[in-house]
Amino acid sequence: MKRSTAAIIVGGALLLATAGTSSAAATTTDIAVLSATPVVAKFAEPWVLELQVTAAGAFFVPAIDETSGTVDVFIDQVPGTFLDDLTVQPDGRVFVTQPPNAAWLAPGTYDLRALFTPVGPTDLNSAQVSVVGAITITPIELIATVDVTTDAAAVTVPTVSLSLSGVGEPELQSAPPGVWKLSVREAESDEVVEIREVVQPTDLDPIVVELADSLRAGRDHVLVSEFIPYEEYLPGVTITGTGEQSFRTSDASFADLVVAPVLLPIWALVLIAIGVMLGAVGLIVTLIARARRAPTEGTDRSDGAEEDAPADDLSAMVK
Repeated sequence: MKRSTAAIIVGGALLLATAGTSSAAATTTDIAVLSATPVVAKFAEPWVLELQVTAAGAFFVPAIDETSGTVDVFIDQVPGTFLDDLTVQPDGRVFVTQPPNAAWLAPGTYDLRALFTPVGPTDLNSAQVSVVGAITITPIELIATVDVTTDAAAVTVPTVSLSLSGVGEPELQSAPPGVWKLSVREAESDEVVEIREVVQPTDLDPIVVELADSLRAGRDHVLVSEFIPYEEYLPGVTITGTGEQSFRTSDASFADLVVAPVLLPIWALVLIAIGVMLGAVGLIVTLIARARRAPTEGTDRSDGAEEDAPADDLSAMVK
């Protein structure tokens, strides 16, 4: 009787152990992408890819929540771990986004792999998913508009208007920050007469730049424009519309000609300077000679007689 009781107890324990093992073995964990459509986003714009962790079992299905485990995300085209220890939401969802304080994904298509790792005492097992072409990043395409105004009736000095616009959809809402680099040279001599750098703000309003008033009137010039985004934007921005642009400054007015300096060759300036010096020396010599020839006031003649009185005085004496 005692042996039978012991056998029953041992058998029951084995049955419970077997049932527990079967339950754990029957539980499977899976992770999948919620959306069948790959993520498509412009460079530097926010994007989200949703994953979901699920569990299935014949006898027992463990709950999936933030205590179940974490998810690590890898991108085949990016070295290292793209995102690690992502929290699993109460409904099993996991959100994959651009990591903070990391370089934005450059334009291109990326393959993703996500790994779920359970934590703590649980019947869940690890799971992973691989998605080819999960994320596609498109470049920011910009068109630059560079207009030069030289009409003297409209502006006092030549001006350059700079603006940026986007290509495609969605419509560009703000400009990537960067720097405009401008240089102006005379077409005939290729001499660079002005170099300017202008910061591009985030708004899309045109920037008006006044060129130096030292540009010579009535001359053909070449403007070279270039827009360089800041380093973090550089991998994902393409731009057209910059480069070389010819323009001619307005002819000088009569007033400008009157006050404009006369440009002479060096040899002419040297001759003019020598002439001025010789003229000054001649003037000094002439003044000295006149001073020596002039009679001293109140002196007698050499024969002891006084100098002749002026004609007016002699007339008075005769009368």
